[in-house]
Amino acid sequence: KVNKNAKYSIPLASLVDSHLSTLTFQLSPFNLKKMEDFFNYRRRKSSIVNIGNTPLGGDNPIRIQSMANVSTMDTDAAVCQAIRMIEAGAEYVRFTAQGEREAEFGVIRKQLSEAGYTTPLVADIHFNPRAADAAAEEVEKVRINPGN
Repeated sequence: KVNKNAKYSIPLASLVDSHLSTLTFQLSPFNLKKMEDFFNYRRRKSSIVNIGNTPLGGDNPIRIQSMANVSTMDTDAAVCQAIRMIEAGAEYVRFTAQGEREAEFGVIRKQLSEAGYTTPLVADIHFNPRAADAAAEEVEKVRINPGN
């Protein structure tokens, strides 16, 4: 238990001539509250969303996702990079798609499934409703990025 009114001394290595010095401070209720919050962290309650076979939110663990940096038009590179991400621990794999052609994920999904990978794919669409519709047919989640 911490005594709120006590003074605490912490030895510090001095930056000048390697002498030891001492820092003295008094714990305030504000500092104690910050320490308490740090050690008693609680997650904000959120709704559960099922993304493929990997639920997100609620009491589920925090999920790991990664964003591919290859074009979905290069199917072999997209599949290889997705497999590397999955094997490194990604629970969701995101691909960006700016147009309808890039949003055709069917071949990528098929090759991943044939290789035994069922990790959910997420299409990151740069606000293009047609691309979002095309991607929704093939992936587990569509994320609309309205910033572009």
